Amino acid sequence: GVYYSRDAGNSWTQTINENTGPNILEWYGGDGSGGQGTYDLTIYVDRKDPNKVFVGGVNLWGSADGGLNWDICSYWLRYYGFTPHADQHYLTFNLLDQQYYLCNDGGIKRTDTLMLGSWNDTRTVPNYEFPTKWEDVSSGMQITSLYRVGLSDSVPGYIISGAQDNGTFYRDATGKWMNISGGDGMDAVIHRTDPSQGVSSSQYGRFYQYVGNGSSVFNFNVFGGGSGAWTTPIEQSPTTAGDYYIGFENIVLASRQSGNRILGNLPSAGNDPISAFAVSGNLPSHIIVAKRPYFANSVNTKIYYTRNEGLTWQNITAGLPDSMFCTAVAIDDNDPKIVYATFGGFAEGQKVFKSINAGVTWINISRNLPNIPFNTIVQDIQSGNNALYVGGDVGIYYTNDSLSEWKLYSKSFPNVIVSDLEIHPKERRLYASTFGRGVWSVGVIDTVYNFPKINNPTKPPVAIDTEVFRDSDIRLFPNPNNGSFSIEIEARQALNTKLSIVNVMGKTIHTQPLNVIAGKSSNQLNVNLASGVYYLRIDGAGSSKVQQFMVTR
Repeated sequence: GVYYSRDAGNSWTQTINENTGPNILEWYGGDGSGGQGTYDLTIYVDRKDPNKVFVGGVNLWGSADGGLNWDICSYWLRYYGFTPHADQHYLTFNLLDQQYYLCNDGGIKRTDTLMLGSWNDTRTVPNYEFPTKWEDVSSGMQITSLYRVGLSDSVPGYIISGAQDNGTFYRDATGKWMNISGGDGMDAVIHRTDPSQGVSSSQYGRFYQYVGNGSSVFNFNVFGGGSGAWTTPIEQSPTTAGDYYIGFENIVLASRQSGNRILGNLPSAGNDPISAFAVSGNLPSHIIVAKRPYFANSVNTKIYYTRNEGLTWQNITAGLPDSMFCTAVAIDDNDPKIVYATFGGFAEGQKVFKSINAGVTWINISRNLPNIPFNTIVQDIQSGNNALYVGGDVGIYYTNDSLSEWKLYSKSFPNVIVSDLEIHPKERRLYASTFGRGVWSVGVIDTVYNFPKINNPTKPPVAIDTEVFRDSDIRLFPNPNNGSFSIEIEARQALNTKLSIVNVMGKTIHTQPLNVIAGKSSNQLNVNLASGVYYLRIDGAGSSKVQQFMVTR
């Protein structure tokens, strides 16, 4: 329903509901049922005319009479001119440039005039186009929300990653990105020996096989495994290129050449698809599987293990927090009895667990990890001291056999959800897909830090320190100011930096070199700035610091 108040919220009047219509949250012209109001929803009242109201669901709708009558303003399929992407999240008006900004699953669009369209005209007027003309201002923004990331083991440079509501993106060795399949891009893999082909997927287990660097894509029909989760997991066979393990309600070994084979029937509580699984690289008959919980049906998380490729499954959930969602599992390629499991949710100290006997007993290795959901785990079997990485809703952490706690490994990394981690064995780099900032990579720990070997665990680790600014390194005063101000900087060593001033529109309006001395230094700036909020940024030696300030005239 839509409600309005004319007395600052003391009383409310409903204008439309599910009986009077239209359904302004559904996918089409308002006559259908459903919608996605629990996920995408925004409402905006015009600053000058309170009777002019806009509501975003899947599409954007508007009313010129306070919500009594509605018509559509945009349509998620571009049959009627250039219109915004589906799933609207925020609409506002910017006083600085007199533009309307619309945020949705496709990025940010803007327009200087927001007008109602006509759903009736889309059906009756030839070549109809919506009257609002939109400009896409998302180019160059690192804002993609990715569910998973896959690499080519044989050739560095190839990447595949599924994007929320933006399909699956594939990068070849030249660095060129392309969109190869649609829907909500989910888990995906690159062929083990031929990086020009592989498998992508969309929501609930729809799989596609691509060849020719994504130039041809066709359905990869996988039947018999039951229903798939929103993100249905897939892994390559470690022994047979072109064969793939896929986790529905059962594990299916899928091959375009030889068809599908179900690896035994996992116990099922009904509608409980696999949330994560892992196959041993050395002994592929050893598999660990996590099944998701359904709390409404009193179904908790279940973890299973097989030593004989699914002929028999052992329930190994005892000792784990089964009331939480198991987000990822891992299996040691050198010793398949060593397995790991990570959990989401906000239960203190219930994040990462390890077993050395194939799940007969579990050891809680959460240690000092913060109380946030953890979504992914990867083991670096090439490291000299068994390095482990986990990705959570805030950052990446690592530990190894020489450490008694987890260390944050997120320097220069955005404050963002980490959805998946992969290590490229030849590059010796860790890749992270993020939900909101694209794909990032960094050297694995043993190429960045000089850790002691496992046979000398008492020697403390020595880290290479590249942080040149101290914690409280920048002081800008006075603040507010009139464009004339001082900057006091405290640095550990002398270095050359670049100083930038950025306005709230993200435009850099002043830059200059800045030489910083070791210790404390002071610099005076006098910049012709209009009244408003600005950001002072200093970049140097791989580190950046930002200070907000205000100018008043």
